[in-house]
Amino acid sequence: MAFTSFPYLLCFLPAVTLGYLAIGRIAGGRWPQLWLLLASLFFYSYGKPSNFLLLGGSVLFNWAVGRGLADADENKRLWILRMGLTGNILFLCSFKYINFFLGAVGTLGGAHLSFPEWQMPLGLSFFT
Repeated sequence: MAFTSFPYLLCFLPAVTLGYLAIGRIAGGRWPQLWLLLASLFFYSYGKPSNFLLLGGSVLFNWAVGRGLADADENKRLWILRMGLTGNILFLCSFKYINFFLGAVGTLGGAHLSFPEWQMPLGLSFFT
């Protein structure tokens, strides 16, 4: 489902917007944010449901980093921030550059290897 498709514009977007407003009036607090998170995960996993675990894992990792930053003392914050950034960059690079890197290593070693075609999940850069 693309952002410019009719199902998105006529079904998904109005349902998410109305759900957000309704949950905000009824429950308040952080429930509307949870609704948006679940709707985003659904949208980005719609094309390939197996990506849900990758996106969910990325969200949980970043949530844990954020909680760690909020709860840590000043000395540990920089370390947690560096670890969070490193984890996110490695996660993104594993999808964008792993085939290039392994192909270059194989070529330098004289081996002609075939690698799986990993496709980066839609929205991964938004969640990391």
